[in-house]
Amino acid sequence: MKYKRNILFIISIIVVFLLYNEPFYNYWFYNRILVPDDHGDIFYQVQHLDKEERREFRFGDSYIFYRDLLNQFKEHNVQNITLLLPPNEYVHKMNFDALIIPEPAVFYYFTGVNAVTKSSPDVRSANWALVAANGKVWMNRLRTRPQLDSLLALYKPYKD
Repeated sequence: MKYKRNILFIISIIVVFLLYNEPFYNYWFYNRILVPDDHGDIFYQVQHLDKEERREFRFGDSYIFYRDLLNQFKEHNVQNITLLLPPNEYVHKMNFDALIIPEPAVFYYFTGVNAVTKSSPDVRSANWALVAANGKVWMNRLRTRPQLDSLLALYKPYKD
Protein backbone atom coordinates (compact mmCIF):
# COMPACT_ATOMS: atom_id res chain seq x y z
CA MET A 1 0.00 0.00 0.00
CA LYS A 2 2.74 2.43 0.98
CA TYR A 3 4.75 1.47 -2.11
CA LYS A 4 1.74 2.14 -4.36
CA ARG A 5 1.14 5.55 -2.76
CA ASN A 6 4.79 6.56 -3.24
CA ILE A 7 4.73 5.52 -6.90
CA LEU A 8 1.53 7.53 -7.50
CA PHE A 9 3.08 10.55 -5.76
CA ILE A 10 6.18 10.40 -7.95
CA ILE A 11 4.07 9.98 -11.09
CA SER A 12 1.91 12.99 -10.15
CA ILE A 13 5.01 15.15 -9.57
CA ILE A 14 6.34 14.14 -13.00
CA VAL A 15 2.99 14.87 -14.67
CA VAL A 16 2.74 18.31 -13.05
CA PHE A 17 6.34 19.08 -14.02
CA LEU A 18 5.73 18.05 -17.63
CA LEU A 19 2.42 19.88 -17.79
CA TYR A 20 3.90 23.20 -16.71
CA ASN A 21 6.78 22.82 -19.12
CA GLU A 22 4.23 22.76 -21.93
CA PRO A 23 4.37 26.34 -23.40
CA PHE A 24 0.64 27.08 -23.07
CA TYR A 25 0.40 26.05 -19.41
CA ASN A 26 3.77 27.55 -18.60
CA TYR A 27 2.60 30.92 -20.01
CA TRP A 28 -0.67 30.70 -18.06
CA PHE A 29 1.06 29.73 -14.81
CA TYR A 30 3.63 32.48 -15.09
CA ASN A 31 1.26 35.28 -16.15
CA ARG A 32 -1.77 34.44 -13.98
CA ILE A 33 -0.22 32.93 -10.87
CA LEU A 34 3.38 34.02 -10.42
CA VAL A 35 3.46 37.48 -12.01
CA PRO A 36 -0.12 38.67 -12.47
CA ASP A 37 0.50 42.42 -12.63
CA ASP A 38 2.93 45.24 -13.36
CA HIS A 39 4.07 45.32 -9.73
CA GLY A 40 5.98 42.08 -10.11
CA ASP A 41 4.17 39.40 -8.15
CA ILE A 42 1.19 38.34 -6.14
CA PHE A 43 3.01 38.96 -2.87
CA TYR A 44 3.12 42.67 -3.70
CA GLN A 45 -0.63 42.64 -4.20
CA VAL A 46 -1.25 40.94 -0.88
CA GLN A 47 0.93 43.45 0.96
CA HIS A 48 -0.11 46.66 -0.81
CA LEU A 49 -3.61 46.22 -2.20
CA ASP A 50 -6.79 45.67 -0.25
CA LYS A 51 -9.22 42.87 -1.05
CA GLU A 52 -11.45 45.01 -3.26
CA GLU A 53 -8.53 46.29 -5.35
CA ARG A 54 -7.29 42.74 -5.89
CA ARG A 55 -10.78 41.74 -7.08
CA GLU A 56 -10.86 44.72 -9.45
CA PHE A 57 -7.52 43.69 -10.89
CA ARG A 58 -8.44 40.04 -11.26
CA PHE A 59 -11.98 40.36 -12.64
CA GLY A 60 -11.54 43.62 -14.56
CA ASP A 61 -14.00 46.21 -15.80
CA SER A 62 -17.05 43.97 -15.63
CA TYR A 63 -16.53 43.47 -11.90
CA ILE A 64 -16.24 47.23 -11.34
CA PHE A 65 -19.43 47.77 -13.37
CA TYR A 66 -21.40 45.20 -11.36
CA ARG A 67 -20.08 46.50 -8.07
CA ASP A 68 -21.25 49.99 -9.09
CA LEU A 69 -24.68 48.53 -9.91
CA LEU A 70 -24.83 47.12 -6.40
CA ASN A 71 -23.86 50.52 -4.99
CA GLN A 72 -26.74 52.10 -6.94
CA PHE A 73 -29.19 49.64 -5.40
CA LYS A 74 -27.80 50.30 -1.92
CA GLU A 75 -27.86 54.06 -2.43
CA HIS A 76 -31.57 53.94 -3.27
CA ASN A 77 -32.27 51.34 -0.58
CA VAL A 78 -33.65 48.80 -3.04
CA GLN A 79 -34.13 45.32 -1.61
CA ASN A 80 -35.38 41.91 -2.76
CA ILE A 81 -33.78 42.30 -6.18
CA THR A 82 -33.88 39.70 -8.92
CA LEU A 83 -32.09 41.14 -11.92
CA LEU A 84 -32.68 39.93 -15.48
CA LEU A 85 -29.32 39.80 -17.25
CA PRO A 86 -29.18 40.24 -21.03
CA PRO A 87 -27.41 37.63 -23.17
CA ASN A 88 -23.74 38.34 -23.93
CA GLU A 89 -24.39 38.10 -27.65
CA TYR A 90 -27.02 40.85 -27.39
CA VAL A 91 -24.72 43.10 -25.33
CA HIS A 92 -21.91 42.71 -27.86
CA LYS A 93 -24.31 43.50 -30.71
CA MET A 94 -25.09 46.75 -28.88
CA ASN A 95 -21.34 47.57 -29.09
CA PHE A 96 -20.44 46.93 -25.47
CA ASP A 97 -17.55 44.61 -26.21
CA ALA A 98 -15.73 45.23 -22.90
CA LEU A 99 -18.79 44.29 -20.84
CA ILE A 100 -19.06 40.60 -20.08
CA ILE A 101 -22.33 39.38 -18.63
CA PRO A 102 -21.58 36.63 -16.12
CA GLU A 103 -23.70 33.65 -15.22
CA PRO A 104 -26.22 34.34 -12.44
CA ALA A 105 -24.10 32.43 -9.89
CA VAL A 106 -21.02 34.51 -10.71
CA PHE A 107 -23.10 37.70 -10.61
CA TYR A 108 -24.30 36.69 -7.15
CA TYR A 109 -20.68 36.08 -6.11
CA PHE A 110 -19.72 39.57 -7.32
CA THR A 111 -22.67 41.45 -5.81
CA GLY A 112 -24.85 39.32 -3.55
CA VAL A 113 -27.81 40.13 -5.82
CA ASN A 114 -29.96 37.38 -7.32
CA ALA A 115 -29.90 37.32 -11.10
CA VAL A 116 -31.61 35.34 -13.84
CA THR A 117 -31.17 34.93 -17.57
CA LYS A 118 -33.81 34.42 -20.23
CA SER A 119 -33.43 30.65 -19.94
CA SER A 120 -33.55 30.47 -16.13
CA PRO A 121 -36.47 28.48 -14.71
CA ASP A 122 -37.37 31.35 -12.37
CA VAL A 123 -37.09 34.12 -14.97
CA ARG A 124 -40.62 35.28 -14.08
CA SER A 125 -39.36 36.37 -10.65
CA ALA A 126 -37.24 39.15 -12.22
CA ASN A 127 -38.24 42.55 -10.92
CA TRP A 128 -35.30 44.53 -12.37
CA ALA A 129 -33.57 44.30 -15.76
CA LEU A 130 -30.16 45.33 -17.00
CA VAL A 131 -30.88 46.96 -20.36
CA ALA A 132 -28.37 47.82 -23.09
CA ALA A 133 -29.51 49.98 -26.02
CA ASN A 134 -28.55 53.10 -27.94
CA GLY A 135 -25.02 53.16 -26.56
CA LYS A 136 -26.17 53.12 -22.95
CA VAL A 137 -26.61 50.56 -20.20
CA TRP A 138 -29.13 51.10 -17.41
CA MET A 139 -31.29 49.31 -14.88
CA ASN A 140 -35.01 49.25 -15.40
CA ARG A 141 -37.61 48.30 -12.80
CA LEU A 142 -40.02 45.69 -14.17
CA ARG A 143 -43.41 46.64 -12.77
CA THR A 144 -45.64 44.67 -15.12
CA ARG A 145 -45.51 41.29 -16.80
CA PRO A 146 -45.68 42.79 -20.35
CA GLN A 147 -42.43 44.67 -19.65
CA LEU A 148 -40.70 41.39 -18.80
CA ASP A 149 -42.30 39.62 -21.77
CA SER A 150 -41.08 42.31 -24.19
CA LEU A 151 -37.51 41.97 -22.92
CA LEU A 152 -37.67 38.19 -23.14
CA ALA A 153 -38.96 38.48 -26.72
CA LEU A 154 -36.08 40.86 -27.51
CA TYR A 155 -33.51 38.43 -26.03
CA LYS A 156 -35.04 35.28 -27.54
CA PRO A 157 -32.93 35.13 -30.75
CA TYR A 158 -29.68 35.50 -28.80
CA LYS A 159 -27.67 32.74 -27.15
CA ASP A 160 -27.14 32.98 -23.36
